[in-house]
Amino acid sequence: MVIIGDGFDDKSYSIIGLCILFYLIFSKNSFRKININYILFSFLLGVLVVGLVNITNIVGQLMLDDFSLFNSWESYSIIDIQKIYYALYLNMAYVILLYFLQEKVLTIRVYLLCLPLVGLLLFVTGAVSGFLVFILINILFGVKVLFPLYFAKFSILALVFPLVLLFLMSFNNTQSIFQKLDGDGSRLRNYKTNIGIILEKPILGHGIGVEMRAMQDARDINSWERKEAYNAHNQYFEILIGGGFVYLFLLLSLLGILLFNSIRLNSKFNWLTISFNLILFYVFIIESLLVRHHGFMFFSFFLSLLWYLESSSANCNTI
Repeated sequence: MVIIGDGFDDKSYSIIGLCILFYLIFSKNSFRKININYILFSFLLGVLVVGLVNITNIVGQLMLDDFSLFNSWESYSIIDIQKIYYALYLNMAYVILLYFLQEKVLTIRVYLLCLPLVGLLLFVTGAVSGFLVFILINILFGVKVLFPLYFAKFSILALVFPLVLLFLMSFNNTQSIFQKLDGDGSRLRNYKTNIGIILEKPILGHGIGVEMRAMQDARDINSWERKEAYNAHNQYFEILIGGGFVYLFLLLSLLGILLFNSIRLNSKFNWLTISFNLILFYVFIIESLLVRHHGFMFFSFFLSLLWYLESSSANCNTI
């Protein structure tokens, strides 16, 4: 399935294949006998090791060159991963760290030792989306600890807000603010072009796998986005251009049903499930996450793992 997906230049097949593969691994093998914390800890450790390797090289370069530590990730990293995607992985690792703290797997001392490292790594990446999601995760965890009765309602509000933000971006005032944060107008021009493409075929889209062609045809021939073959840089738009609202509904249903069951059953894994959705919903606004391998591997792995965990904890079958 992965080979077919790459051949057709469409990662949707890859996601389907990987979800099947990961779910079979989790549900049909001896992982049932293994504490799930080992899997989560492996991810946490891997992300931090990558960060430490890269930041060691960055600090070494800092002694030789005159440059700012902020936003230096892509210029001096040894292990290659784009900054938005590393911030995505780092935030999920931080979510796991908080889960371990909540489950008393790790002590508060270990958490306080890791917290400055996570903050430093985010600073080095310079990913604005990473900072925003990190703040939201901490606010969400604060509500869970201090106001547990309001946790579910607050979580739903936090998850709905990205869709509201996407709608607000259609107004000029919001666009001007976003352009100042972005630093250039490329994403904003992309946004306006993509809105026009989506409105042409809003229900079923232009066809899964032809998103890039549809965007290139609609762009100004002299624009930077066309010359650089810029993708939608917005996963919602990427889905809407390819498969319209039908495709978007199907994808969000995978996340929505998982989220609904987790909140309804008050699962012990609901912190992981809600946070995973929170991270995706916000990063989807500024990145076509499921186009790059770092994105669709992350999505497939954790979606499959959380489906397995939620269905196992609820003692029910998963379709």
